Amino acid sequence: MLKYGGFKMIRSFYQTLDVISEKVVKYSLVHGHQSDKLKKANDFENCAHVHESYTHPNVIFEDGVTLLTLTPTHAIFAKCPEDIDVHAHSTGPFFYINQFNHCKHLILIPLNLFIALTNDVDALPFNPESVSYVLLSNTGRCGSTLLTQLFEDKVKNAVAISEPDFVMAMVTNHENINYAFRQKLIRGCVFALTASAIRRFKHDNPKNQHYNVLIKPKAHGIALTPELAQAFPSMKHLYLYRHPIEYYKSLKAVYRALLHPLVDILMMKLSIKMEQDEFILSQFPFANRSDTNEHLQLMKGALNAYSSKQKTVLLIGLYVANLLSIKHQAKELGIDFKVISFQELKDTPEIVFKDVIDFCGIAINEDANFKALPDSDSQQNSVLSRSNLSNYQTPVTDQEKKLIDALLQICHLPSILEFSNHSLEFQKQLQL
Repeated sequence: MLKYGGFKMIRSFYQTLDVISEKVVKYSLVHGHQSDKLKKANDFENCAHVHESYTHPNVIFEDGVTLLTLTPTHAIFAKCPEDIDVHAHSTGPFFYINQFNHCKHLILIPLNLFIALTNDVDALPFNPESVSYVLLSNTGRCGSTLLTQLFEDKVKNAVAISEPDFVMAMVTNHENINYAFRQKLIRGCVFALTASAIRRFKHDNPKNQHYNVLIKPKAHGIALTPELAQAFPSMKHLYLYRHPIEYYKSLKAVYRALLHPLVDILMMKLSIKMEQDEFILSQFPFANRSDTNEHLQLMKGALNAYSSKQKTVLLIGLYVANLLSIKHQAKELGIDFKVISFQELKDTPEIVFKDVIDFCGIAINEDANFKALPDSDSQQNSVLSRSNLSNYQTPVTDQEKKLIDALLQICHLPSILEFSNHSLEFQKQLQL
């Protein structure tokens, strides 16, 4: 308790009372009655944005304009100051957060018009045939941000887009969109991101240049991998993982950093709308969530045996589902993944990165130095920075290890002790 200080302890107690009060009697100590809270939310929604003007659709290819996200009806672009490169890691580790931090205007384009603009190859400021695309799928909490930054720094004519929001928008929206339309939408999103990202090079003849574009989605983006592979057959696929105990320890620290333990426990206990199981299972490709998907059925069996209302089950369940999804995609869908171990990346960065480059068939900068990883924190100045998370690290208990092993065993995955930090051995273990 003393760790959080007197003020934080009192604030946490007050927040706890607020959560209980709002759940039990629908009265918030902060917002008052729930009906009043909803009314305020509606009022805010009505005045949070104002239509300013109409513009020519080609504005999406102008400096400072980048694809932000998708809705079921529109593509939304963020207009940021032209002197701020929201793609660059020097601006911030995550593309979508950089956009939110620096956005001055939003531009809405109907999806049909967006597809027409971005699928017109002649109108694009680059030649799609001269772009090498790389997708970095990952488990999360595995050093993927670091690898993204290495790619941006070491590879010729390279841009690395870390966590573009369109991926999650596509993962979570499936209703009333046929497959052919989704393919055009995916191509349009990737082309729009490429068009904005390559502006940094300021080439006189951008269509005559070759570019290397790496897209690193959130962990849940693994569900969109098959559709991206279909839209871009020459795309190279990387998969970065971390040992389950290290992953769990890191993700648990993230939760502790974001929520006080008392509030965290209460939210897990009281919330009945989180639908954790659905959230975990959404890492499987939407088109392959049938009863014949043996990997999906293994995950469902694990969630039937152990409730995801337990935080350990929720956190490690996300990890296990990610592994099973990648296993399904490699085995059943034939996607060729280059597997990367975070431990090996830390221990032998030069060897690992050169293997990645060879797999992708791209060139590195002549002066690139891989002898050591960058000293700076890849997520500096964020709540996920090493210095901040180190304050919330706690040992993994024997009880937690036992539960993690049980979930791994149900899903036919290696135990904690057997789980390999060597990528080649890991590929054999998962039969990738």
